[in-house]
This record gives sequence, structure tokens and C-alpha cells, in this order.
Amino acid sequence: MKMKMTKSQALQIHFEAKTAAREAAAFKSNAYRRDNPDCTYGEPIAACGFAWVHITSGRGTFAKSLREAGEAHKHYSGRGLHVHSPAEYRGQCVDMHEAGARAYANVLRHYGIDASAQSRMD
Repeated sequence: MKMKMTKSQALQIHFEAKTAAREAAAFKSNAYRRDNPDCTYGEPIAACGFAWVHITSGRGTFAKSLREAGEAHKHYSGRGLHVHSPAEYRGQCVDMHEAGARAYANVLRHYGIDASAQSRMD
């Protein structure tokens, strides 16, 4: 039997997931800069894009809490929600954005929330 989630717990999960997303993007970015010290831009210049996390269900305490906090929006497909750029990475490299989105989705799945990382090249 699933335990009912409170709004406070939902926002704590979101905070944990955002932290994981930021750390994953920073780790990937730092590794790239370490391995490519002569890169002027500090990231690969060929793969621009963005990423988001699709949360399958737009119902329930978790989804409602994120919507009320302005952290998630209705998914473009009309089903569920999306959290755009959860790592808040300020570069253009889709790889960094994807690393953050995957980390965010992994935390949500750990808590039993159906979520997947998605991305698109620009």
C-alpha cells in the first residue's frame, strides 16, 4: 500500500531531484573542461539543445505541489507534467542538459514517481 505524500514531502523530493540534476550537469561539464582545457567555450560547440523531465501523471500531491510552486507545467502532449531544464544549466550543450534531466528523473523514480528524461537538439 502506498503512503500518502504531503506537500512538504513532495517539495522535498523536488529539491532533492533538482540538487541531483545540478550536480550531474556540473560533474559532466567539469569533466569536459578538464579533458579539453583548450576549448574556448567550456563545452562542446556542436550539440546544442535542451532537456526536460516528463512526469507521467499530472494528478496527485506531487504533481499538484509542483504546479502550485510553478516548478512544473502541463506537458505539451496534454498528458502529465514537464519540468523544463531541471539542472538549470546555463550553457547550450544538450549533453549537460540531458545529464541533469536523467538525474532528476532517477530521483523521482526512486520515490515511485513515473518520470522520464527527454531532450531535443536545437
